[in-house]
Amino acid sequence: MIINILDQRDFLDLNGSTTKLIQNAINECSKNGGGTVIIPGNGDYIIDGIVMENNVTLSIEKGARLIGSGNESKYIKREGPFELLKNDTPICSLIYAKNSSHISIVGAGKIIGSYQKFIFPEQKLAPHLKSYKYPRPMTIYFENCKNIYINNVTISDAPFWTIHLVGCVNTEIDDIKIYNESRMPNTDGIDIDRSKNTFIHNCIIVTGDDAICSKCTEETKQYGDCTNLLVENCQLTSQSSGIKFGSSSFGNFVNCNFKKISIKDSNRGLAFQLRDPGSAKNIIFEDINIVTKHFTEEWWGSGEPIL
Repeated sequence: MIINILDQRDFLDLNGSTTKLIQNAINECSKNGGGTVIIPGNGDYIIDGIVMENNVTLSIEKGARLIGSGNESKYIKREGPFELLKNDTPICSLIYAKNSSHISIVGAGKIIGSYQKFIFPEQKLAPHLKSYKYPRPMTIYFENCKNIYINNVTISDAPFWTIHLVGCVNTEIDDIKIYNESRMPNTDGIDIDRSKNTFIHNCIIVTGDDAICSKCTEETKQYGDCTNLLVENCQLTSQSSGIKFGSSSFGNFVNCNFKKISIKDSNRGLAFQLRDPGSAKNIIFEDINIVTKHFTEEWWGSGEPIL
């Protein structure tokens, strides 16, 4: 089944939001056995929270831009705690999925997180932007999902973690680009949180916080360890770490391979921050080129290639 959202105009919000158009198309597609929802090119689409459903591919065509509204109350919420059990803090996401399978986001279009909606004004010269709250919305949050494919899209201006995979199995992220504001804290590129069989390749990530980060957050212990991660042929730039394990390490990191990685202009190259009971086993780095750069004291690191 193929649905072009412009055929769903009856669901257009009065304020111009296209959330209902896209969500209705995703729901209809999934209900009828799956297929592709097309976001046509040459247009801006303001969205609140969107939920991906089983067997649906969201195809964002070249020239199309999905732009987060910044209205966090209309994003998709996951109740807290977040990161630590003591943090009774809900999180939310612009694009969300839970307990779904065979979901994809593809196409040469863009997803824009609109970080500007979440920071204090008058910070043009600030080396480290200050925001209204922590945590802020994830751009993409998938939990307990299977068979995920993200390809070719460009994601920019994330207000917080860009892609967060929690307890997911069989994920491939190929040929995507992430461009976040370098002064924006907590804008991790890809967080692999207790997920298994994750393959990340041919990606460019430029961000303020860790570019690729493996985690085992405390509140997600039901998903076990973070295992079988392969990252290859990627270019990473970060004002924190290019590749990091932790700082949430309440589970183990096992069988993680990194090959043909370029890390440049980063405050740290490779970082292990195992502060909690978890351990790292069988972690292999091959053909890694690291060029570090020391940023201002507000940022994490001192130009260390390996920490």
